[in-house]
This record gives sequence, structure tokens and C-alpha cells, in this order.
Amino acid sequence: MLLFLMSATGFSQTEGVLKSDMIPYRIEKDAKGNTVYIKTKTAAPGEKIEYRIVYHNTGNEQLSSLVVDGPVPASTLYVGGSATGNVPYELRVSIDRGSTWEKEPIVRTKKMSDGTQKKIIISPDQYTHIRWMSQKNIEAGEIQEFRYQIFIK
Repeated sequence: MLLFLMSATGFSQTEGVLKSDMIPYRIEKDAKGNTVYIKTKTAAPGEKIEYRIVYHNTGNEQLSSLVVDGPVPASTLYVGGSATGNVPYELRVSIDRGSTWEKEPIVRTKKMSDGTQKKIIISPDQYTHIRWMSQKNIEAGEIQEFRYQIFIK
């Protein structure tokens, strides 16, 4: 079964002077065992995809307060620790489709059968969205890029 990635999660958008693209890459190993990234529009169960969310300031003035959200599509799992960016950022994650955002690790208190309470860490494979809050203004002409990986179930 193949998934068509761009219709479900990819985007290309221009709002004023800020242009954005979300580009999926299939992650593979070459004959020498090196990791290679292949731009793709489809993927199959068992494959790993890296999303690259790119923002380009096409204007003449700096912009601030860039917040970037990346969805974890249905039938996929976020690969823990894979979120990166080319500028300083604060990372938040959501386990409820973006209604609330928290720092990692997400901790919950669970009541045990004996009445005691135990803190549990929510596994990254339960994340539904990833959010980067850029800590750097995006200068005129500058590109900021944020990446994360998913595994297709």
C-alpha cells in the first residue's frame, strides 16, 4: 500500500513575504551503507520519511516570532529525537492533534491499582504534532529549515 504524502501533509504557501514549503524525503541506505535522502511523493509501510519544512523571507525586512508546526500523519509514528533546525529553537510536542503543547519529555501521573500514583513518560510514538519556536529573527533573504522523521506503519 502506498501513501501519497503531498496531498495529506505537504504544503507550499506564500503569505506576504514569507514563503513556505514542506518537502518529504524517503530515507534509504546506499550500497556503501550511507544514509541517502530521496525526494518523494509516495511511501510504503515500513519506510522512514524525513519532512523538511523550509521558510524563506523574500522581503526586505526581518521577521520575528516564527512558529513552525509539523503534523505526524495518521498511520505514521514520529521518530523520537529526530526534530532539528538550522537556527536556535525551542521544541514543543503535542499528543492531542495540536490542542496543547508541552516540552519533552511529556510526563503524566497514572493511578495504579493499589491506589498509588506513578509518573509515566509518554512515548514519542504517541506525538501527533511537532512545533519549533524559532529563537532567531528570519532576516531578509534568509532561509530557516526544520526537519523531523516519521515511520510509516
